[in-house]
Amino acid sequence: MKVARDLLDKRSAIYSDRPVLRTNEEFGISFNTAFLPYGDTLRLHRKLYHHALNAEASAEYHDLYIRKAHQLVVDLLGAPEEMEKYLETYSGSLIMAATYGYEARPEGDPIISCAREAVEIAKKILAPERAALLTAFPFLEYFPSWFPGAADRRLAPYCRKLVRQILDEPFEIAKEKITGAGRPLSIVAKFLSEDEDISPAQEEFMKGVAISAFVGGTETVRPCS
Repeated sequence: MKVARDLLDKRSAIYSDRPVLRTNEEFGISFNTAFLPYGDTLRLHRKLYHHALNAEASAEYHDLYIRKAHQLVVDLLGAPEEMEKYLETYSGSLIMAATYGYEARPEGDPIISCAREAVEIAKKILAPERAALLTAFPFLEYFPSWFPGAADRRLAPYCRKLVRQILDEPFEIAKEKITGAGRPLSIVAKFLSEDEDISPAQEEFMKGVAISAFVGGTETVRPCS
């Protein structure tokens, strides 16, 4: 543990960096915290996560945690053989509620389905072996989609469309809830309430942080394929 802390905390300027792949930009996922090179943007992401998810801030969501956990238990008691599905539903709905104040549908929620489809495409085109190959031979990123072995790049326009949808839709829902009665507690609501004069650039930044939190949280409970 001490060695890990020495490397990741004391030498974070060295080991927090990531290679910049043109594929991330092409598929519209370069905003994701996991793909950011070390620098001001990554530090701002980390600062915002710490502000929104530290122990004191997390305690504010206690009632939400209990409500979602209770629903998970009810679901599992009713159909224990569906455990994998219910765990995915639990994680997705909990993080959507905490991040955006958005109550996801129990099954087939369009925003969660859209996000997971985009994640599956990203995992396919950014598999470790592929990322290593592109890092070693960056000219491969410039091969056209019709070139042998580059067919996955035909998915880029569709992936960008999905990503744009999941960046905008839940964020706009959160904004609408702020102006309504009985607005729910959420990370986005806190961000928007702290400053009434938020620029489009700041909003775009927050959209990236918010959806990165959703993807990071839900993928930790999904089975390895």
